Amino acid sequence: MTSVKQLFFLRLKKEWGYQYGVWKTAVDWVVWLYILIPGLGILGYHYYLLWEGTAEWISQFPVQFFWLPLFLLSRIGTVRLFIREGDLLFLRQRSNWYYPLLQLGVSYTLVRNALVLTSFAILLLPIWLIYIGASNTEIIIALCFGFLFQLFSQLGRQLLALRYRRWRLTLYNMLFLMVTFLLFQMFFLGNKTIQAILFLGFAFACYWLLRKRLHLTSTFFEDCLRENHERLKLASIFISASGYKLEKKQRKRPWFLFAKSTILFKERIPSNLLAELFIKFTLRNKSKIYSILQITGIGVVAILITPVWLKWVIFVVCLFSVIQFIKWSWRDMRTQSFFKHFPLQDEENLLPGLRKAIFLLGLPSCMILGLVTGWGGGSLLLGGVTAILSPLFSYFFFIKDSLLN
Repeated sequence: MTSVKQLFFLRLKKEWGYQYGVWKTAVDWVVWLYILIPGLGILGYHYYLLWEGTAEWISQFPVQFFWLPLFLLSRIGTVRLFIREGDLLFLRQRSNWYYPLLQLGVSYTLVRNALVLTSFAILLLPIWLIYIGASNTEIIIALCFGFLFQLFSQLGRQLLALRYRRWRLTLYNMLFLMVTFLLFQMFFLGNKTIQAILFLGFAFACYWLLRKRLHLTSTFFEDCLRENHERLKLASIFISASGYKLEKKQRKRPWFLFAKSTILFKERIPSNLLAELFIKFTLRNKSKIYSILQITGIGVVAILITPVWLKWVIFVVCLFSVIQFIKWSWRDMRTQSFFKHFPLQDEENLLPGLRKAIFLLGLPSCMILGLVTGWGGGSLLLGGVTAILSPLFSYFFFIKDSLLN
């Protein structure tokens, strides 16, 4: 290679070639014929209805709901740097090559974000123009803010991941999510003065975080690991969708709950043993806890910003989603090597244990969702009653029929 640009575009070409190969391997003509083409046809028809102004369901949502996709978009992706482990031998020691490569990676991220944002804008344009009556100026300002907000979110999450680990990272990520969501809502609910202040604030924050990111020299190996993860993300999605799981070679110390194994149920009967094992397996897995918290958090936000009649529909959907995710965790545990020798023949005695575990794991989320729904739909008293009744509703409609297989 005679220049940094040649090296960058070579790596970019190889990465896109690899992604295309993964896509081509997983998506054959059967998937195109029976899934993608019919799905694109249905979406195209509804998109046509949006431009015609005949999609009546749109009017049931508040105006702020249709700016929410810009926030969801900011949670996708990260800042790419296109560095490799082998760069430690040459590029890392030569700043006239290394830092320009990082700058090209950041420039690629900006171009990619702009293209993705433009694609989203094209899809949402009929809703913004026809149904909420936004002007062209308002849409352009919203897209510019969305561009800055997405870059700020990507840089913030990346820097947090480089500085914190385990439960601290989870805690700071949750705080970062809540603060950014509030600022996002303030921009679209506030007046022009608030919008100008937030726009300039995010612009300055992005500039400062970009400088900090480019001059961060002590995280080379973490950056290489993240780059490999981003490169293999599409392949991992297809592999996970196929149901294949890679067995863990060593057991890690639980990160939060039950770091030292203790007895949860005094009565040592088969059903309690199964319930205890499943509860510990789920709560010791940070990704499962984080997923349950995400479902609950998204449900709370959706309930708060939707009309009263729609709150109860979303409430039921969220209850089902939480319980269904816990059931998927049970299926995941059944594939683990430590559980393969557990005797499951006595269904009559083991089924109550499984249902008890699912009920207890879903209890906090059910009560939170019930409290928010009842409070937003009527009063605090109604919220308390709904919080008490929601676990019972979940048990009789979503948990009672659970099976071991």
